[in-house]
Amino acid sequence: LPELDDEFAAEVSEFDTLEDFKANIKAKIKEQKIADGNRQKEDQAVEKAVANATMEIPEAMLNTQVKQMYDEFGQRMQMQGISEEMYYEYTKSKKEDITSQMKDDAEKRIKYRYVIEEIAEAEKIDFTEKTVIGALSHYVSGTIYSGNFQPMNANFGIVAPLEYKVKGGKKV
Repeated sequence: LPELDDEFAAEVSEFDTLEDFKANIKAKIKEQKIADGNRQKEDQAVEKAVANATMEIPEAMLNTQVKQMYDEFGQRMQMQGISEEMYYEYTKSKKEDITSQMKDDAEKRIKYRYVIEEIAEAEKIDFTEKTVIGALSHYVSGTIYSGNFQPMNANFGIVAPLEYKVKGGKKV
């Protein structure tokens, strides 16, 4: 192992001294802990809002979300070299078993999406079209983009595939 000294710090970082290098690492760790704490508080607040929210989710919307989740699951299995048939054989399950298990998560995703949209509207948060969320917002609202905008699955499963525009709960 190399000796931890100023020479090492200068070689592996932008800092000339080990002391500065260590101080920078400590500062980054502190920043990360603060960011993690803030993110955790935000997540807890959204979870509480979702738990307190009352909304009726149409069965078709729930089924669409489950289908998307199932398709993503299938893609992950394929990436690991496992076919759908192999998975069912190994787990002794059926498609219906998997989709049934996904319903609660699908409902949660939909509720999260609506709560976040309501918070953004109430707080007058406007996402610019340069961000993924902003681009999605503008696409859904019909203010920009034409055709089938798919941001390379950058929505992390939060938003259903944008096969069609939805505005006010109706196809546009």
